[in-house]
Amino acid sequence: DEPPAAPPLAVPHTVGAGPSSDEQPGGTPIALPPPVELIGRERDVAELVELLTADHGPPVVSLVGLAGVGKTALALAVAHAVAGRAPGEVAGVLVGEGSDPADVLSAAAAAFGAARASDLAVRLAARPALLLIDAVERAPDPVAGALHRLAGAVPTLRVLVTGRHPVGVPGERVWPVPPLDVPPPELDPAGPDVLAGYPAVALFTARLARVRREPPDPAELPALAALARRLGGLPLAIELMAARGRILDLNELLDRYGDRVLDLATSPAQRPGPGWTPGGGATVTLRDAVAASYRLLAPDERAALRRLSVFRNRWSVELAEEMLADDADPEGTVSIDPVPLLDRLLQLGLLSVRGTGPFRFRLLDAVREFAAEQAIGAGERCDVRRRHAEVFARLVARTAPDLAGPQLTSAVRRLDEATADITAALAHAAVDDPSTALRLAVGLARWWRFRGRDVVGRQWLRRLLADPRT
Repeated sequence: DEPPAAPPLAVPHTVGAGPSSDEQPGGTPIALPPPVELIGRERDVAELVELLTADHGPPVVSLVGLAGVGKTALALAVAHAVAGRAPGEVAGVLVGEGSDPADVLSAAAAAFGAARASDLAVRLAARPALLLIDAVERAPDPVAGALHRLAGAVPTLRVLVTGRHPVGVPGERVWPVPPLDVPPPELDPAGPDVLAGYPAVALFTARLARVRREPPDPAELPALAALARRLGGLPLAIELMAARGRILDLNELLDRYGDRVLDLATSPAQRPGPGWTPGGGATVTLRDAVAASYRLLAPDERAALRRLSVFRNRWSVELAEEMLADDADPEGTVSIDPVPLLDRLLQLGLLSVRGTGPFRFRLLDAVREFAAEQAIGAGERCDVRRRHAEVFARLVARTAPDLAGPQLTSAVRRLDEATADITAALAHAAVDDPSTALRLAVGLARWWRFRGRDVVGRQWLRRLLADPRT
């Protein structure tokens, strides 16, 4: 089934101190939808309201991120909060496929009760006003053109836009909307109170309560935490998975769908109809949502994303630099600055940045799995995994000397943070490149001993030393 088509032109909506029916011959304007209940976005709402009501704030704030991350829901909450706090008017426009700058300008004027875009300056009369423009990816260039004209005509107007990428206008403040926080694996097993403190779990539980009466029982809590992690904290994915809780318990959900997250799909009953709805339209599967953002990347950026998809957990700029090194220079001795690429991925909502340590970058799980599929399709997966093993063999070799000196604690922590990648690298290299696997195992000996994993370490060493290829 195809999702319903978007409105052909921008559709005006208003909220707050808009014109009354006496002021607008056409009658009272259509109101913005009420804000939906948000979980885990309180800080974003507060900071965005401050930004949009400050005297010298940016003229345009763009909420960017993956489809289904909750950009529209956040924007509606912010618009209502601004309307309740600041004098002036708040209005909204939903962009439709095929809109041109004149369509966007006409819709903006109608939303504020003006007959034409040229009347907006008089209509607003130098008063503060906020315009919400949703789903700008449907017509990015026309929206950018309309914003250029609005900035010159109505300098007091602030604009809040949502889309999968920035608009690219002067003075724009890009605000990436990340997925919700998920409980880390080291918390397992955790009690219901601890899990409820993570927004992804709280949203899952709230949506599950809509389809079944009983809250998760203790036997389901590990599956609840695992599902929140597998879904990457993406609200759309959580909504779709929780809806299946009408039929299956959480352990069954994890068993049946834990490895098929990209195939989660909206049912006909869940697909929004025409009009202004969170997300601005229907998404058939999570794979479609990720693919839409993947297509925004240039070919070299897609190739880089496919390489980064091999990371199992969080990684650093330095590790990304080594993974992205030129094929003729696999050890990365010729530096290729990965920062512009990481910034681009962050702006598109494909990358999350959490914490302040070196290991703070992570692709969203759905993005990582999609990019890994693309790497397999391009015939790159084996080469990417071989490079990944070499990168972590060098990391371990650099870290091993510190496992016996005053830097022991920080060295152990560094390897702890990379445990998932070290394990994956060792498992792959043991088959594909046992010499690299042996270098890994030798460098890990002290770490294994420190972590009480001597038996595992000796087993790896014996296996690799017995391999005739080493």
